[in-house]
Amino acid sequence: IDSNVTNILSTVNTINSTVNNIDTIVTNVNSTVTDIRSNITYTNAVITNINTTVTRIDSTIILINTTVNNIDSVVLDINSTVILINSTVNDIKSDVTSFEISSLVAGSPRFPDEEALIEATFINQSGNSVDPDTINLTIFDPNNNIFANASKSDFTKNKVDKKDIWSFSKSISSNPTTGMYTAHMQASYKNITTSKSVQFRITVGGPFKISIDCPSSSAVGSNLVCTVKITDEGEAAVESTCDTFVDTNNNETAEASEPQQRRSQETVPQQNITYDTSVNVPSSHATGSFVVRITCSFAKSAQQPSTASDSVTFTAAAAPEEEAAPAAAPAAGGGPVTRIPKPKVPDFEVIPTIIKEKLSGDQIVKKRITITNIGTAKLNLKIDFSSVKDFVRSPGNVNELEIGLVPDEEYNFDITLFGFNLEKSGLYSNNIVVSDAGIEKKVNVILEYEKEEPLFDVAVKVLEEYKKVFAGEDVFAEINLFNLRGVKKADVDVNYSIKDSEGKTIVSDTTTISVETRTSFVRVLPLPFDTEPGNYIFSVEAEYSGLIGIGSDIFEVVEKPAIFKVTPCWPILLIFLLILAMYILYRKKETKIKEVYQQSSLIEFKYILIIIISIAISALLISDISLKEFLSKIISIIDLYSSCFKEIYVIGLLLLVILIIIIDKMHQIKKPRQLEIKVKKKVEEKEKQEREPREKAKSFEIFSEDKKKAINKKVFESLHKLGLVKTEEEKIELEKQRQKEQQQKELEREKKEEERLRKELEMITQEKLEQKKREEEKERLEREKEKELKREELKEKERKEKLRDESKKTRRKEVFKLFGRLVLAKAERQKKELEKKIQKEQQQKELEREKKEEERRKEVDAKPKGEKLTEEKIKKQLKLLEESFASGLISDSAYNEDKAKIEKLLKNIKK
Repeated sequence: IDSNVTNILSTVNTINSTVNNIDTIVTNVNSTVTDIRSNITYTNAVITNINTTVTRIDSTIILINTTVNNIDSVVLDINSTVILINSTVNDIKSDVTSFEISSLVAGSPRFPDEEALIEATFINQSGNSVDPDTINLTIFDPNNNIFANASKSDFTKNKVDKKDIWSFSKSISSNPTTGMYTAHMQASYKNITTSKSVQFRITVGGPFKISIDCPSSSAVGSNLVCTVKITDEGEAAVESTCDTFVDTNNNETAEASEPQQRRSQETVPQQNITYDTSVNVPSSHATGSFVVRITCSFAKSAQQPSTASDSVTFTAAAAPEEEAAPAAAPAAGGGPVTRIPKPKVPDFEVIPTIIKEKLSGDQIVKKRITITNIGTAKLNLKIDFSSVKDFVRSPGNVNELEIGLVPDEEYNFDITLFGFNLEKSGLYSNNIVVSDAGIEKKVNVILEYEKEEPLFDVAVKVLEEYKKVFAGEDVFAEINLFNLRGVKKADVDVNYSIKDSEGKTIVSDTTTISVETRTSFVRVLPLPFDTEPGNYIFSVEAEYSGLIGIGSDIFEVVEKPAIFKVTPCWPILLIFLLILAMYILYRKKETKIKEVYQQSSLIEFKYILIIIISIAISALLISDISLKEFLSKIISIIDLYSSCFKEIYVIGLLLLVILIIIIDKMHQIKKPRQLEIKVKKKVEEKEKQEREPREKAKSFEIFSEDKKKAINKKVFESLHKLGLVKTEEEKIELEKQRQKEQQQKELEREKKEEERLRKELEMITQEKLEQKKREEEKERLEREKEKELKREELKEKERKEKLRDESKKTRRKEVFKLFGRLVLAKAERQKKELEKKIQKEQQQKELEREKKEEERRKEVDAKPKGEKLTEEKIKKQLKLLEESFASGLISDSAYNEDKAKIEKLLKNIKK
């Protein structure tokens, strides 16, 4: 058989076949046969020892009467049930191969006016790319209607890293059905068919839930500041542009002559944004009540813009300082008035401050950056792209760009992110720096680049409570790994790290995770205590077979707040507290100085002074006021309140003198006995203090142990009620039940084994009986053939003899006619000689027939005496003897003699 046997759906009932001339002997085939679709009729052969599970039978194999030699076939996808197989398989020359869709990928999400992209790769058994014979692709929309159909001719083939990638794209309309689409592909290669499905989502950005809160009134000629709150209620991340404007004409449309402000941002589903927008309303604007509107439109989306509004009453502008000054009363002496010009403050805003994208292969993406002058001075900004030039293309592909902005002016420009110049997969991060007038702001650009499609995708999410942390704290992140290509369970190397905005690694670690289809786990990394405030990246790289999958998330390190803020008057408070403490201490000790105080009292007093001074110094260090500022504030306070501090200074000196006198008197007091009593009392108190913690700890330990036992008991009872744990008695009962079930299974297994052996014995017995029948039938056919040949020979001889006799008669008639009259005597003599000759020939034939009959009897007698003839065979021989006698092949005497022998043998067998 030189063919590819594929897709056979059949029911195999009985196969008796002999397969010969096969290079190898296959005796115990234990396999699962799937997907048989064929009708086989008439097979009769010997098959042995094939134990096969077959499912999905769509046809019937009744009887096979063939010998199968030299099988060179590809057998794939057999799904059938084989009930009885008795076969011997020898010399199998088979090449079992496979064909599969190794990957089927769809870009998701997709947006209106984009293209739905489907990419597939096809491999054979060796893992090499192959060109399928046919490709059929059907894409269904969320309502199960056909969105697109494609065949092999609609695909384009591109070679990437020695692999053939087949791509198909379908344009998406501007107003598509949104939701989950399903792409089903079926492909065939050399009569092998396989299929695979993948899903992707078509979605639109937005809508937004917007509110705008403006002041009830505002003066023209100033900036109107309103608070905007946005909630992204869409299904996917979207880039939006929000225009805030004063609807002067009340036509709900922003016109060039109306005061307005624009802001762009990128949001993700359910993200909340709150910001203040500043709209400059010129002094020429009309006063009265107007509506302030905000309209947010969405890029790459068929979603209608989201809007909100609020009312503002504009009033006349106040007179400027330059004009108001002359109206003031002139100073005495009529001197000129000096006007102080309003200072110009430089400031600007950059949106967004973080750009984060994920790319692979030759993909690129464009992002827009908006710079707005929100100060009151003109700016000459310098934009530096040099740090990100390896993966960002600037406008004009320059390293540095200079622009000028007047107040409230806005500048937009696009950058292009790419990764095809990068040497390897990884996370790349750095900053676009915008600076002027000593102000520097940065746009952090983060690129997750995968040079090749990874085997495992990575999703990283910093836990919400760790989105903002302090330096020195731990950062927890949830990491999800997804098996993209259906690889069997594998150990994946996971490297995770924290990087700053410039891509420098702050801290890192690595682990190995076993992944089958998907796994999720949490990892923690500690931040150093010297970590600067700012945005940081928790990056994860999953590597397997040299292919790297990348994921990351952003969190913020914030500055620790001061424990407390100290007011400018805190030095006065500290001095007052110090003096008050010394006075109270002096009054207290003065009443008992003759009874109790000795050297130890002096030591306690020193400790109190040290504590008070330490508190003052600690307050200075903890506060956000430097020593220089502290001294300057003290000096300024003294200058401001000089009269007050003279009295305080005198009182302080007097108290200091009194304190020195008290300390001197304390040094002179010495009472050893009281000191001994005091020391002894302190020793007892110390021992008591040391003993009490030990007793408390011991009692607490006993209490904790009892509480722990009680909790464990309650937990065990709760779990036992839920059926999660078992008591020892239940475990023993379950073990007994398990052993009983195991014994029952063992008995059933032995019973099945005995039944199997019995069936095999019956099959062997049946086979032997059938073999005997075939041999007997073969002998019968051979005898009949031999009998037929003898009959034909006999008929042929009789025909020839008849022809010879007729020929002789004819010749005699002619001779008599020719020589009748002349040679009568001679003719008579010849006639007699001819008759003698004919008689002699007949005698010779009779002798030859008797001789052949004698030889046949000798052959019968010459058979081995030890041969055991069954009754059936003897009866067949008797029947054959009667047929031979009836046809005249043997004489009466030979027939009677042979018949007597056979009947005697039958009698002996019956006895």
